[in-house]
Amino acid sequence: MVMLIIITFGQVVTAEVETETGLTLKVTRHILDDAASSVALEFAEHDQGRTKVLTGGLDGTVILLDYEQENSKAGVRVLSSEVTHTMNAASWHPSGHSALIVGDQGVLLRYNTETGTLEHVEGANHSVLWADLSSVAWNQRGDIAWIGTKSGDVYRYTNDSLTSVLSDLGSVQDIACLSVFLRSECMFVTQNSGILLSDREGTISSKEWFAISESWNWLTGVCATDRPVCVIAGGDTKYATIVIDSVDVNNSQASEVANIMGSGAPVIDLFLTQEKDVMGVTSDSRIVWFHTSDAEYNDPGTDVYPFIEGSELRELNEIIDSQILTGWMNPTVDGDFHGWMITKNGHIVVIDPSVSGGLVSATGSTIVFLLVIIAVPGTILGLLWMYLPGPRRWAAERRKRKRGKRGERIAAETSRRGKR
Repeated sequence: MVMLIIITFGQVVTAEVETETGLTLKVTRHILDDAASSVALEFAEHDQGRTKVLTGGLDGTVILLDYEQENSKAGVRVLSSEVTHTMNAASWHPSGHSALIVGDQGVLLRYNTETGTLEHVEGANHSVLWADLSSVAWNQRGDIAWIGTKSGDVYRYTNDSLTSVLSDLGSVQDIACLSVFLRSECMFVTQNSGILLSDREGTISSKEWFAISESWNWLTGVCATDRPVCVIAGGDTKYATIVIDSVDVNNSQASEVANIMGSGAPVIDLFLTQEKDVMGVTSDSRIVWFHTSDAEYNDPGTDVYPFIEGSELRELNEIIDSQILTGWMNPTVDGDFHGWMITKNGHIVVIDPSVSGGLVSATGSTIVFLLVIIAVPGTILGLLWMYLPGPRRWAAERRKRKRGKRGERIAAETSRRGKR
């Protein structure tokens, strides 16, 4: 997949900066291949295969970015939504054959991968009464999609119909579902009611987690792919984790609310890496790493590490001049990172190991090569010494003399002890 990213985004680099963590950030192109194009993106959601991204925003904009297309222009399709309202979120069906996209004024669209078109979900507008839809997420089984609104309502979408489940939650900021095998629980990040959970059958928990004061709000959440752990983040640099119980979601365990060190800005978006950890984007364009592998089934704690400083991204501001929207990171077995980020105004930033890091690797390879050159002749000389008749006789006589001297020392020591 790394090769696909490099091929698709292999354009002229318009800006480049190296980070303190050994990465090179390159602004390679605009999503519409025209930096002067007007685009204001509000979401970007990749499919489970990490080969496609649905993104969109103001004026009904919906764009499909396809990594499998070698030609960059062929890899970007502007889809016709036939609406002018802002599009706010998307979620791919686990099958990968379709995706739901939600927007203001009750707009609910379905993207069909077979036809490559958008279609309005029948009856959706009447069900949500023209509410501004803020979030959407399919559960792992693909039989329930959850939809949240800016006014604090939660709807359950099944069999092409919407059912109102909860209301008066404040804005539903985000919805995230577990993608662990045989797990279909989901998490709701709300403004007034903290965090709510749904079980496998689609029943909302009677318990709330992290209900907060009026001083700050939870803003975003995401769930890991290899364990039932979800991360939430919000205003005032706060973050927390929760481990969802498989029997009764009301028994789920939560960590303490903690602060992200070294940042004065909240995390406004979370996304997953290839290694199943979580990356966070702060409002001042700092990238932090949530190491969720520290969170076990009975211990929801996790650590957060700085990854890309906001000052490093600000060096690219003359080109991108925009907030990072989302991204994708693929750590390699060699400890390098490959990936990309999309900004709200449509620029694509490719992430690769830094040039200096490559020089270090090259130097290390040279040293190993030199050691091999030195070691091989030494090995050959050692073998000749072992098997040629002359050296072998000399070595045998030397060992015989050493054994004789050792025997004389032992005899003398024994004689002295006898006299005592």
